[in-house]
Amino acid sequence: MNYFTRFMLAIFSLALIHSTVVGGDTFTERADWQNAVCGTIVGDGFGELIDFTGQPFSSNPNFTVQFLPSQSTSWATITNTDGSLPGIFAGKELGVGSPVLVGVGGPENNPYGNLDFTLNPDLGDLEGFYFNHIFGAVVVTMYDGDTVVDSFTTDLGDDPSNFSNPTVGFGWTNTDSLKVTKIRMEFTSLGTDVSDIAIGFGEIAFDDGSCPSDDALDGILEVLDAVASIPPTGNRFEDFALAYATSAISEAANPDFFTEDGLLTNQGQQIFSLLNQATRGLNWVSDPAAQTAIDDIQQYLSDIVQAEIDSAVAAEGVPFLINVAESYLGLAEAYAAIGVPRTAIRLRSFSWFFARISY
Repeated sequence: MNYFTRFMLAIFSLALIHSTVVGGDTFTERADWQNAVCGTIVGDGFGELIDFTGQPFSSNPNFTVQFLPSQSTSWATITNTDGSLPGIFAGKELGVGSPVLVGVGGPENNPYGNLDFTLNPDLGDLEGFYFNHIFGAVVVTMYDGDTVVDSFTTDLGDDPSNFSNPTVGFGWTNTDSLKVTKIRMEFTSLGTDVSDIAIGFGEIAFDDGSCPSDDALDGILEVLDAVASIPPTGNRFEDFALAYATSAISEAANPDFFTEDGLLTNQGQQIFSLLNQATRGLNWVSDPAAQTAIDDIQQYLSDIVQAEIDSAVAAEGVPFLINVAESYLGLAEAYAAIGVPRTAIRLRSFSWFFARISY
């Protein structure tokens, strides 16, 4: 992105500095969701929850319904948000891998059969989930404790044909590495005699250590969040400088800039230029948080370069080039220490370059 384009983006960003949004990606196709996750996928047809001696549902002997207390699967504890019992609905004719978990079973019991899935912390960080969605409108919300971190809505209405269609569903992936401890499904009333919601076979993925490292990207996102939280000063020039810096940092937060090991790709070397431009803008911002962000950028880039040098050493790269890389990094630290951050960034880019070409 050239300077003119960044200038125009900064102009348009002045009113939007505080609108940074995080979240995950949503899916309707199971195969697409599976391709998007890399950790361990735990499948659960809710089978261990069901006692098939429940009361007959309607006149069809293949359908049974039971109302059970809070239940534990291998990956979560399932409870009803209002304290009433979750409904477990099982039937051979559903065609979606019975049994099926539903809300609290119809308007006569509770028009909003909301369920909480409190995740098993022993399985690691949540990477995503997918459920067959039979019918009903669902607001799906992810929580860290009692704090909402993301939410989306899906609606299939009350089309009975969905009972025999196992392909419909909804999924979510944790693309922003959010901490999620609970998933809540809020089921909007359909105003019918049937249960408000039915979801079938569930799959959930946890990070088992095989997923790409997000540490490098997380570092930039943390700086971006901090800079986006700096309030406007009312000074047009200073606010422009802040918007300019925010734009540059946002562009540096590109997943394509990083390898699965958290190193920079060849394309990723752009972050040195982008974060240098961000530092240039932050130098004109009087809020103390701007200086903190500059210091964080210095430390972040130092870690990026050191990781590249460590990788070169591990790969038995050319010793002379590794020594040159280490010398430039040492010089960069010296310039950073005396308050010349932009020169320090340029020197770190030289260090990274020599480390990269050494192996």
